[in-house]
Amino acid sequence: MKQVLTFGFLMLALSSCPSAPPNPPPPAKGSISGTVGFPAGVANADKIPELVAGDVIVKFKAGTRSESRLAVRGADLQRGSSIGVSSTYLYRSKTVLDARTTLELVRNLQDRSDVEYAQPNYIDHITKAPRDVNYPLQWHYPAINLPQAWDVVDGTQGTPVVVAVVDTGILWAGDASAQTHPDLIGKVLPGADMISDPRVSRDGDGRDNDPFDVGDLSEPTQSSYHGSHVAGTIAASTDNLKPGSSTEAFGVAGISWGAKILPVRVLGQGGGSSKDILDGLLWAAGIAVPGMPLNPNPASVINMSLGGNYPCSQNPAEQDVLNQVRAKGVIVVVAGGNENDNAANHSPSSCAGVITVGATDLPGARAPYSNFGTRVDVMAPGGDMGVDTNNDKFGDGVLSLAKDDVKGEFFYSFENGTSMAAPHVAGVAALMKALRPSLTPDQVLNILRDTAKPRTATQCQGRKGGTQAATDCGAGLIDAFAAVNAVGGLTNNTQDLSLKLSQGGLTIKPGVSASVNLEIACTGGLTGLVDLSFEGDPTGVTIKSSGTRSCGSSLSLNFAVDSNAPSKTHALTFYGTSGTLERSVGFSLTVQATLPSVQGTIVLAAFVNAQGNLEEAKSNAVQVTQSSSSAAFSVGDLETGNYLVIAWKDVNGDEKLNAGDLIGQEPNLVKPSKTGLSLKLEPYSETSSLQVNVKSNVALKSLIESKQTR
Repeated sequence: MKQVLTFGFLMLALSSCPSAPPNPPPPAKGSISGTVGFPAGVANADKIPELVAGDVIVKFKAGTRSESRLAVRGADLQRGSSIGVSSTYLYRSKTVLDARTTLELVRNLQDRSDVEYAQPNYIDHITKAPRDVNYPLQWHYPAINLPQAWDVVDGTQGTPVVVAVVDTGILWAGDASAQTHPDLIGKVLPGADMISDPRVSRDGDGRDNDPFDVGDLSEPTQSSYHGSHVAGTIAASTDNLKPGSSTEAFGVAGISWGAKILPVRVLGQGGGSSKDILDGLLWAAGIAVPGMPLNPNPASVINMSLGGNYPCSQNPAEQDVLNQVRAKGVIVVVAGGNENDNAANHSPSSCAGVITVGATDLPGARAPYSNFGTRVDVMAPGGDMGVDTNNDKFGDGVLSLAKDDVKGEFFYSFENGTSMAAPHVAGVAALMKALRPSLTPDQVLNILRDTAKPRTATQCQGRKGGTQAATDCGAGLIDAFAAVNAVGGLTNNTQDLSLKLSQGGLTIKPGVSASVNLEIACTGGLTGLVDLSFEGDPTGVTIKSSGTRSCGSSLSLNFAVDSNAPSKTHALTFYGTSGTLERSVGFSLTVQATLPSVQGTIVLAAFVNAQGNLEEAKSNAVQVTQSSSSAAFSVGDLETGNYLVIAWKDVNGDEKLNAGDLIGQEPNLVKPSKTGLSLKLEPYSETSSLQVNVKSNVALKSLIESKQTR
């Protein structure tokens, strides 16, 4: 162990002096004190991420017990709630701490033998957030990573995507009409009322070009306005201001900010007939329907939040019409059904060529009512009004457009059902089409499947339990951000491949390695090996793959971080290439280097005489023992005079001041007693000037080193 000793002095300059009087009084002694630490950006000090100061998330290793209180570096941390992961808890300091001290606590906890990991309680923010006042209640958008997707595409790019809502009609009678819901202003194209029976339509006539929803009287004094609720999720006017106001935001957000709603009214009081629904589908797709003018705005996407309790095989006319619509390149999204039954027993959810959607609740499990089975393609938020999981004083439904028939007022209501889940998929499909209009129905479905987040068997069984397997929830919960990113790398080749990582990022300490799985999926008959590469500059990180890199395989990507790698977040892109096909997937690698420590730093107070020479006998030093990123120091037993104060950390341990070490200095000579100095350690190089107010830098360097070597 190195110890701090008094200096043996090498006389640099001698001068004659008169004889001192006998028995002189001892000179007065003083001290020089302050702090030694690191400036921002020095060594491994990195920008401190935004976090909750004083909060630490700790996961304990299997077989160990969590403690109700943790004493760490003088801080008293009390255990709070669990995080939802086994043996993982939030600990909070009883006293106020700053962010850097919080990170030091994390580092100390990471070194405990009973701790699997410790991390800060980070603060994240949504990216592109609309101003709509009710948007914070729309939990169902963050559930599918929609805010992140909006940074890629919000639907306002290019020609507006037309989304047909084949439903009960819509609360829109023209943008200037008092009958129009204010969140539909500017969002609706001329549609059609395809209900042929006036008793069902309740508007006094048969088919016409007026899809206004006069109400279906789903309750004695209240209509569902189902079509408006569905349309609002897809494309309610977003980030908009209240009519007549230049400052007041209002309402809810829609998934596509730029899509246009094409309302096709097929459901009235008591439902709708197959004939009306099928003609409505044809008209929406721009296919001629006898007795109706041709639709001038054919839909690219059709949403059908409706269904019957019979398999599609018993309604062959429906499959014929869907085949015609699909042949036009139209994407058809349908609700999976609300019977807690196999979707194969219902229509159109069991028809071929459609995207069948099941519903999830707020925690991401299958909603209790949602149909399931292998015919379900993907899941999307449909809500569960039977619980209030997030304690926002509302049932966990999907929030969208509504009208109060008793008061005659427009408002916003929470509803649940696969009817609410389907428009989430239709809206995301519209975003995908805005990014690449040439997308085919197959491409959209494949991307949604490939980028979905799989559900476990427990999740698919839902909060009420059941016998479902993970595959009964299709590919899983849609991920809007991953889907639109996948669109960006897509080509129009019939053959295609996609890359999917088991997780989107890793945080690794220096000297540690970790792995993620990379799945290679191929479609259109593509086979063979796939060349893998990556883009980015992960300094100090070695990336290796193991496993078969062929279509349909899964291999392991191992990230080994060098022990000296600096703190940094690396944005990486992995590429898969097969012939002319190239696909990519993004990955975030964070190297979480140990916070810099001043431990072992020598702080020297070097006496400088009137001639600018150093006098070792009058110099003194201390060694810092604290392991924090900053520490107080006090060099005492100093005679009156001028002192040069320098801090040195021998980083490489060779007991020489050389490149790679850290040094900090007070720029001016100081006299004891002096307080409040702040020495900042920075990298030393041979070209660095230690100090110019002494005659010999070489002598100063020798004096500094002698403190470490003796």
